[in-house]
Amino acid sequence: MARERVVRLVGTDAEIRAAAVLASAVIAEDPERARRLFPGIGRLGYDRRAYVRALAHPGAGSGSEPGDEVQYARRGSAVWGVIVGVGLVGVLISAAVFAPPIRGFHADPELGIPAAAVGSIVAVIALTAAIALRRLPSRIAAYYALACAAVVAGLTGLVVIYRALVGPESEGMTVTATQLTVWFVATALQLGLLLTLVLVLRRRSRGALTGGRRSGAPAADPREARRLIDEAESLVRLDRPSSEHAAAWESALGGLVASPAVVQQARALGPVAWLVWVFYDGELDVSGIRVS
Repeated sequence: MARERVVRLVGTDAEIRAAAVLASAVIAEDPERARRLFPGIGRLGYDRRAYVRALAHPGAGSGSEPGDEVQYARRGSAVWGVIVGVGLVGVLISAAVFAPPIRGFHADPELGIPAAAVGSIVAVIALTAAIALRRLPSRIAAYYALACAAVVAGLTGLVVIYRALVGPESEGMTVTATQLTVWFVATALQLGLLLTLVLVLRRRSRGALTGGRRSGAPAADPREARRLIDEAESLVRLDRPSSEHAAAWESALGGLVASPAVVQQARALGPVAWLVWVFYDGELDVSGIRVS
């Protein structure tokens, strides 16, 4: 018999919500932990509610505005998009300096070399941040970022091949062998980051253009159900609780007014898993539970 992957929370709706409020407060005590988890939990709740609505009303699109708890997730996705954009522009600036002349136009070495250095530094920092924050983007944002990153990586690869063939001297743009070597090393690092970004975004962007939760699409598709369960389990695994986190949760449960069964299950799951499965439910009222 297949293992039941969805955790069924015990207790009344009021007890489950009360424990979720405590879980949110405990997670929020650690800002880094909250930044890592809250956007994904809010987005999970929004997607799951859309799926539940599609089950109740087959053929109808989601059509409703997201709740307050997903606004933080949307802002996070927008910020992440800016970070990726800055990183890709940095890669392009660095590559453009060493690219072949286009219609006679070429970079001035005195201005181009510093620009390439700055572009490379910005690209490495921004792309590293984008990879670290890969859970922030929505599926559609991840899809477009994936496409842009692949194009930029391809263009940069062509410039690398060009410079490998012509060396440091080319029409209108001559650099020293040392400068070219440094650029090759920096570009290899940038291409490595771009490849990593492409790989981590592939799963994130899966179904972005055909996913069930888009208006007019089959939101009750079984593939969406599996994706939501995968996302919930992934969020639970993303947590890295410490002894301090465990102590804070135990202390919070001491003030929870609920049946012993609820307290026991909440203690066993921990605050993150409890909050994740509350938002996964799709029917519980989570409007007053903070995930931002």
